[in-house]
Amino acid sequence: MNSPLKNIVESLIFVSQEPLTSERIQAVLEGVPAADIQAAVDELIADTAADGRGVQIIHVGGGWLFSTKPAFDREVRRLLQIERKNRLSSAGLETLAAIAYRQPVTQAEVSAIRGVDSTSSLKTLLERPDQDRRTEEGAGKPARLQDVRRVPSLPGAQRPRRTPLRGGDRQDPAGG
Repeated sequence: MNSPLKNIVESLIFVSQEPLTSERIQAVLEGVPAADIQAAVDELIADTAADGRGVQIIHVGGGWLFSTKPAFDREVRRLLQIERKNRLSSAGLETLAAIAYRQPVTQAEVSAIRGVDSTSSLKTLLERPDQDRRTEEGAGKPARLQDVRRVPSLPGAQRPRRTPLRGGDRQDPAGG
């Protein structure tokens, strides 16, 4: 079905620089019920999932984005002159999780969380553009590490509303 609503939603997702949430679409389309928006998105996902299409709509970071299909990765990377990025080792992934969980965090804190020396993993992570290092005032001026990506970029990943902290307390990243 080619409804005007589906065409509008497709246009909005196409021009969006960030994952477009249902709430944002609803705010733009004033008065359109969320169920109608979801139905339009579901149709678009089904349409782009069909064989013969080079793009798809994926759910990422709590919203939807257009993405090229993985089958065309090699050609897209060649066009954009993108080299395949090295994947993180399990130690690097564990270190990144510790940083994301308790950021900003020092090297000593990351090592304490992991229970092993994290120097090598931290060095590798700091070579990546999505990590930030800030120096603190105080004894030895320890570096505080922080993951500076704005939203999770893996399909299906969503930013948690609440994160556990020490002692079982919970904190709302929005400040609540």
